[in-house]
Amino acid sequence: WVCSNHKLYFNQFEAYRALGVNIKAMAHITGGGLIENPKRIIPDGIQMQLYKGHINKHMHKNFKTLQEYGNLDIYEMYKTFNCGIGMIVVIGLKDVEKINKINIINGWGNEIVAVGRIVDKPEKQDNLIFT
Repeated sequence: WVCSNHKLYFNQFEAYRALGVNIKAMAHITGGGLIENPKRIIPDGIQMQLYKGHINKHMHKNFKTLQEYGNLDIYEMYKTFNCGIGMIVVIGLKDVEKINKINIINGWGNEIVAVGRIVDKPEKQDNLIFT
């Protein structure tokens, strides 16, 4: 019913590296969805804040259909699926323009979607939160 090809990112990341993009961390969003996978790349003292509004806005209609027919709440969707976010890449704001340019030059399209930010971790909070 819903079939998706696995996307390989190697060529893109090699092109980014060649342009001097500083990739600080990457999380391929597979089993464990948007809950477990990003936690693996967050060091102590840092918090990743993922924007629910941005993720939901860019969520493919197939995921919305799964949510509706499966009667799944949004936490279960984030825990189980990538919701259309195949990879989270932590970069500085100055590198976004470089990546957008090379995506367009190579016909990869403008795939950059800001799904969150990295901040110092407030005391007594999880290292991953959804805002």
